[in-house]
Amino acid sequence: MVTAGGQLLLPLGWGPAMADDSLSAAVAAVTGAWIGDGVLAAQTLDKFGLLIRRFARYAAAHDVSTLADVDPGLVAKFVAAKGRTRHGIVSQAAVATMHNRRAALRAFYRTARRLQLTLDDPTTDIDVPARTSSAQRPLSDDEAALVRLFSEHATPTRHAATAALLLAGAHTAELGHISAADIDPQAATVWAHGSSKHRPRILRLDSWSVRVLTERAAHLTDPLPGGAHPPMLCTGAHGSNAHKQARVCVTVRDILTRAGLSDDNGIRPTSLTAYAARREFDRTGRIEDAAHLIGSPSLDTTAALIGYTWHDPGGAP
Repeated sequence: MVTAGGQLLLPLGWGPAMADDSLSAAVAAVTGAWIGDGVLAAQTLDKFGLLIRRFARYAAAHDVSTLADVDPGLVAKFVAAKGRTRHGIVSQAAVATMHNRRAALRAFYRTARRLQLTLDDPTTDIDVPARTSSAQRPLSDDEAALVRLFSEHATPTRHAATAALLLAGAHTAELGHISAADIDPQAATVWAHGSSKHRPRILRLDSWSVRVLTERAAHLTDPLPGGAHPPMLCTGAHGSNAHKQARVCVTVRDILTRAGLSDDNGIRPTSLTAYAARREFDRTGRIEDAAHLIGSPSLDTTAALIGYTWHDPGGAP
């Protein structure tokens, strides 16, 4: 057991699918893990799966067929590679395209490392041009996927629980009051207690959120006999509301840094809650539904949170 680049190197547990260390086998193994974990939404799973298979073909065209032979240079070339427009014209990669490619590869290597298929992550220092706007915005589906993947650790830490609750529609000010007793795994819901600005409500959970929250609850132990005070999922039981919220924001910043999203000025802790509101609005087309989900009494505030000009008949954000 040695260290390299400040990271602990563990022995690789090669599975049958990875006996030849081929990149195509790694793609298959990672895709299977994504499906089994339920960590990616169906649309994101399709997009990431397409992109990492495309990367494997790109690598093969550059005489790279094994996971071990992929280096940062090849990744950088793929991220910035020219492509064809819908009209068949070869052009420079759009900024959004480069972000999508990098996100898919970050997700791929995060999972490959968790599966112990590799110790390396050649995506770490790959830079792409910043998005044009620095205004606060919701996470995209791809960014939410990275937040989920990079929030999980070897033990059920508060990082994954924090990400799960915020992506479900909770606010940073509420997380200091949500305990293990508030989770209902059978109903796939969690009770959000509300705050001075937000109403109490029940939040729906997807399969990934149920898993990480129940794992977190099981990992925690109540220091008081009799279980009179169920443990808080994301903060300590003591401290002011401001202190608890500050700790939640520090946790989110750590997740965003690990996911490679901290250099985007438009992404802030509120971007995770905004993601849930935006998805609800996209699902129903009603700003009222988005406001209800996040417990907001103000439609204008909710519209601003998700970047929707709701008084405009066009409604384009």
